[in-house]
Amino acid sequence: MVWRANPELLRQRGIIGKGTKTWDIVCLALFGVLYLAILVVGALDGGRYHWSAMSLWLWPAGAALYAAGQAVITWCMVVNRNFEKTARIQSDRGHAVARSGPYAYIRHPGYAATIVGFNFGTALMLLSWWACLPAVLATIVLIVRTVLEDRMLIEELAGYRDYAGCVRYRLVPGVW
Repeated sequence: MVWRANPELLRQRGIIGKGTKTWDIVCLALFGVLYLAILVVGALDGGRYHWSAMSLWLWPAGAALYAAGQAVITWCMVVNRNFEKTARIQSDRGHAVARSGPYAYIRHPGYAATIVGFNFGTALMLLSWWACLPAVLATIVLIVRTVLEDRMLIEELAGYRDYAGCVRYRLVPGVW
């Protein structure tokens, strides 16, 4: 679906674009290490050593969260032609504010979907309470990234300040 709707985006997501902020490279590196830690800790706990006891019924809940997260991220990629993996103003690609789809409800739906679907959905699918610890740390990194990216967009992207005035919430509707 994304390939038909936005093939250029998929090519762009494979590179670090010109103008990517240094803080974003740091956030991406930290997030990558912490997501890998979710997988390693979860596999060791849930699959090998059983350090914690998580009920088997949480596996389908984790799978549902993961699938929902992937669906939202796909939706974001379809409606936002600038949904790159790095934070930068994409003047080379005609960067514009996305206002439709999930962006009508929150300003950073991709990060919200990653937190719920990938961070915690993965921990639940691995049946590991211990994997929730790196999931929480990865979530903190994404919250910091959200704050920094939102600040960058308000300062540098035409129309984003008005959009932020209309769509008040960054990650959780009605909360923040």
